Amino acid sequence: MTHVFHRYPKINLPVATAGEGIELIDSKGKRYLDACGGAANAI
Repeated sequence: MTHVFHRYPKINLPVATAGEGIELIDSKGKRYLDACGGAANAI
C-alpha cells in the first residue's frame, strides 16, 4: 500500500472507485488502507 486516507476535513480526498479486502482503490489506481472503522463496519 502506498497511501492512507487521513481524517483531515480541509483537504479534498481522492474518490474511491473500487475496493479489495481492506484496501480502497482510487480512479488513478492508487491503493489506500481503509482504516476508518465504526459500529456499522463491525457487524
